[in-house]
Amino acid sequence: MDYLLLFKSHADRIAALSRLGQIGLEGLRVSVVDANSKFARLYREMSLHIPESHGRHREIVDDGYRVVGFMDSLTLLSTISEVEAYFHDIVVGVLSNYPNKIGKQSWDARDVLLSESMDEFKTRMAVRYASEMMFKRPSDYKKDISLVLSADDDLFGREWNTFVEAKARRDLGVHSGWRINDVYRAKVRDVGLELPCEQVLSVDHDYMNNVRRSCIELMARMAHHCSEKFS
Repeated sequence: MDYLLLFKSHADRIAALSRLGQIGLEGLRVSVVDANSKFARLYREMSLHIPESHGRHREIVDDGYRVVGFMDSLTLLSTISEVEAYFHDIVVGVLSNYPNKIGKQSWDARDVLLSESMDEFKTRMAVRYASEMMFKRPSDYKKDISLVLSADDDLFGREWNTFVEAKARRDLGVHSGWRINDVYRAKVRDVGLELPCEQVLSVDHDYMNNVRRSCIELMARMAHHCSEKFS
């Protein structure tokens, strides 16, 4: 597997997602200048469907900016999903070539019978392992990734903490209306980060830029590590 190419494909999609917020801001500028523009009408219509508390900037409470905040929040959701997909794919890539890293596992005989070749069976088992891994808590699947990649904790660095907080914030957006809960507090404390003061979290450009940089740096280190160790 070309681990650097795998990294580039996921990183490129994350970079494309970063443009959504910028597109939203450009549209907002047009709507401010021309209240009758298509953008202005579209933003007014969109704002009717966004909860009042969602995406409000600390200083700007304009409905149009709320739309931009909504787009930034969607960018966070998609970015974290892309990073998780990368973790899954890089583990599959390593295990497909080094299945002994899976350790002792019991497999259903149907998995063997449905595979047309040993290579297909190895891939099937690698996908199963990686998929089950991603249902665990980040602190647990970090151990699995370390084991599969034969890596120590230095590979993850501080960027892992940023990822964990961003994933926890993403989960708030999906399950808790962006309102802080005990699950979020526990995950943030677990990686030694300070809890935010706000009770309803927002996602803005500065926050997303930091998350994006950290996640891409983490992914790049993993790609270079695997490229040097397993290629």
